[in-house]
Amino acid sequence: MVSDAKYRSLREPVPNTVYFPAIDGFDSDFILHVRTPLRPEAMIAPVREVLRSLDPEMPIIEVRTLREEVEASLWQERLLAWLSTIFRRYRRLAGQHRPLRHAGLCREVPHA
Repeated sequence: MVSDAKYRSLREPVPNTVYFPAIDGFDSDFILHVRTPLRPEAMIAPVREVLRSLDPEMPIIEVRTLREEVEASLWQERLLAWLSTIFRRYRRLAGQHRPLRHAGLCREVPHA
């Protein structure tokens, strides 16, 4: 049973999703999620073997752990954090310790 699931990004809204048992047959495109108490990497080979036994012609295109999925979905946030850090260090090295709004780079806009 799954209450909420996000598939492409942690920022996306939770889509309405219906799950069907695999016993009804596999679609040509499907995503298989496996929960395990073991290290996820340790399950990749056994799961591949089971899938190959079900259909030797089935292409297994992409195999990733949940940690890899989360890392991949957060690249924009990490890039922004990295650029912010570089910019902050550059400003410190350049001797500009004032906040940006005092440096004339930003301005305050009164609320209407």
